[in-house]
Amino acid sequence: MNPDGSMNWPNLPPQVTGSDEIGTWAIVLLAALVALAVLRLLVKAWRWDMPQRRLAWGATVLVLPAAIYAGVHVLGVLFDAASHAEFNLWLERAGDSAVIVVLAILVVEGIDLFVWKGLFRNRFGETTPGVLVGVPAFLIYLFAAYVIAAAVFDIPITGAVISSGILLGVIGLSLQGTISDIFSGLFISLEQPFRIGDWIVTEDGRLGKVLEIDWRATRLLSFNNTVFVVPNSKIANSIIENRDELNQPYGHYFYVQMSPEAPAGLVRRVLLEAALSSSYVLTDPPPNVYLARANQRPYEYLVYVYFEHYALSWRGNGDVMTRIHEYLRRAGLEVAADSREVRHSRLPELPADEPPIQQLLGEIPLFYPLTQEEIEHLSGSVRTTRYRPGETVIQEGDAGDSLLVITTGLVRVTRSRARGGQVDVSRLGMGQCIGEMSLLTGRPRSATVEAVTDCEVVEIPKDSLTDLFVDRPELVDELARIMSERRAADELVSEADANALPRLTLQELAEGLGRRIRSFFHL
Repeated sequence: MNPDGSMNWPNLPPQVTGSDEIGTWAIVLLAALVALAVLRLLVKAWRWDMPQRRLAWGATVLVLPAAIYAGVHVLGVLFDAASHAEFNLWLERAGDSAVIVVLAILVVEGIDLFVWKGLFRNRFGETTPGVLVGVPAFLIYLFAAYVIAAAVFDIPITGAVISSGILLGVIGLSLQGTISDIFSGLFISLEQPFRIGDWIVTEDGRLGKVLEIDWRATRLLSFNNTVFVVPNSKIANSIIENRDELNQPYGHYFYVQMSPEAPAGLVRRVLLEAALSSSYVLTDPPPNVYLARANQRPYEYLVYVYFEHYALSWRGNGDVMTRIHEYLRRAGLEVAADSREVRHSRLPELPADEPPIQQLLGEIPLFYPLTQEEIEHLSGSVRTTRYRPGETVIQEGDAGDSLLVITTGLVRVTRSRARGGQVDVSRLGMGQCIGEMSLLTGRPRSATVEAVTDCEVVEIPKDSLTDLFVDRPELVDELARIMSERRAADELVSEADANALPRLTLQELAEGLGRRIRSFFHL
């Protein structure tokens, strides 16, 4: 020991001390890690794609270890390590340790590039769960540490392994639950009973969207925007319902209670038409309606529909319920009160037949200006036609001078695209009409209408309006105003179309449409 308290390292040149030797080891290791970090930053900065990143990884495997050994050699020459055996040994160990550490990092990087971001993503089409990435990386680094200790520094590790085994046993007993969570997370990542983004229900009834599967737990996002943290071991040992498995349409059902006095056929048809009218409900697979319970009061009808995926089921269910209420109201029906509910008011008599045509015509916005007598006049001149599912009601481009009103059933409205093919415009049901412009101006049909279910359609011809216009000429201007407002709204559906159309005021549109109506009816 020197008088100043520092150690006297033998066989080293005077300018080299023990701290210099340790610093040399640290400098070499630090230089390797800095070189690796710089390379990774360059890859990210240049935004290389996957083939370029893999090529850079291969070049790093070849170049970086050689660069480390070259750096060690340069340091050996500078410090004259060849003539100082002890220092030369430490310098070699520093270089070997740095290379092993760098190779371990590169092996982890290689697995990430070729396996997790290559084979795994191509096979499953998603990002690898963190627990599946972390376990192999941890084992590789642990192996590197053992190699450095045993092969580089000649430290006997047999006793260390035995001691580590005993220590790990004690730790394992104390952390049994945590270890179980880790291995359960690994098996969940491999088997993939659910994936990130799936909606699942745990055995205790917790519903949530999978946000993350980490080492210890799976995190679920609830509909309340709260997060459930569920231990992986609990998920692995319980029954899990995955509501997004295989990206299949999600089937949803509910019950509607109706009075036994309501005709079952009419109720089933109205419920089916209401379900099909919702844009959230898929037509393939088709929805179904069944009379589920007829041995109790009130009767229960099961409505079974399909949505594109589970996340849409809540919004879609609300839309279907709203449409059921509206369609039942149009048909003169109402949902029955629960049998446990006591109602003191007398229920109205429920009609056993379809609503009269006068009622349907009176609810069409185009005919709002008409009096009850004029509605009666129109209803006396209608023609009724029935269509089977798939039959064409009207064809786009055909000449027409009549208005069609759907009294029962559901139809699909489609239009031709400029680039070919058809696009769905809407679905129309009971009480809705088609062809107002054809009735008033004789314009060709602007869309194709096809029956989705069994339909009954009444046709109001041009001649039925002629007498009304003669008796009330101002009716032309009122109908022209209603149609111009609807046309202005339609033009705003597509911004491109709206820009292409002339910018006319509602008054100008109404005046122009009024002239066309008078010309078409020879008024």
